[in-house]
Amino acid sequence: MSRVLRLFQQNDIPAVARLYRQLFEHVAQLEPAYLQASEQDEAFLLQVCNGENGFVGYVAKVDGTIAGFAIAQQQASPPYACFRPLKSVYLMDMGVEQAFRGQGIGTSLIAAVKAWASEQRADYLELTVHDANFKAARLYQRQGFVPYSTSMRLWLGQS
Repeated sequence: MSRVLRLFQQNDIPAVARLYRQLFEHVAQLEPAYLQASEQDEAFLLQVCNGENGFVGYVAKVDGTIAGFAIAQQQASPPYACFRPLKSVYLMDMGVEQAFRGQGIGTSLIAAVKAWASEQRADYLELTVHDANFKAARLYQRQGFVPYSTSMRLWLGQS
């Protein structure tokens, strides 16, 4: 079994779009009142491929098949006096094909993003994971991520 981890390229867009569709279907099941299954915008994927707006993307290939992806973005503290001027990298999205889960692909993708964040001299790496996404949360915790804050929502019944 051959494995390759590399930067996301334009010819990867159809495979990454397929994985995004699976990711969006999964998160829509976790939060059906707020999220819905959809397609990722191709213009966004092109931005990532081109490294625009501080984005980077990685793909993991197994025997020539794209089995997973990760997309991250460089960010900076808001320009307000109360924030320390820190640089961060936000792990925006990551997905691994169901058939390839449990084989270390997610771990490898996170390691690639961590290395890139270090190269960018980021002070920290951050991500968001839904409370009901237990398996993903465990993966992130095994990689050293710790809970930082809690988002709360009050539905007002307007829709």
